[in-house]
Amino acid sequence: MRTASTARQLPVPGGSLATFSTCWLQTSTPAVTVHGELDAATCPEFIRYASALLPRCAHLILDLSAVQFFGTAGFSAVHTIGARADAQGVSWALIPSREVTRLLRICDPDPVLPVHGNVAAALDCVQRGAARFPRLVSAGD
Repeated sequence: MRTASTARQLPVPGGSLATFSTCWLQTSTPAVTVHGELDAATCPEFIRYASALLPRCAHLILDLSAVQFFGTAGFSAVHTIGARADAQGVSWALIPSREVTRLLRICDPDPVLPVHGNVAAALDCVQRGAARFPRLVSAGD
């Protein structure tokens, strides 16, 4: 397994932090790991960071298992990244922390997002191509 880290620590107002790093699990499969908080202050950079990888990958894993705070801006960021991944034909999966899971119970009550408990399960899912962004409304609706 080849690993390359591009960790960046982002100081944000109020002293909270978010750190993003990338580990290439396979040539075309990065896992983006987030440590800290995904809120209105950190999500724009998270979206830019993850979206920048999309042209170079076939699969994407968002590892949010170390996220300590996940607000609605975090859910919106995951939604945005998922939609961008789907638009580029990239299958993706999400590994949530307890805090992320708590908000997903509210914002994704019929679990349609590709959520998995660990990297191995997420990797298996994206390799099968089963993790596409859910289409909630068809063009004819």
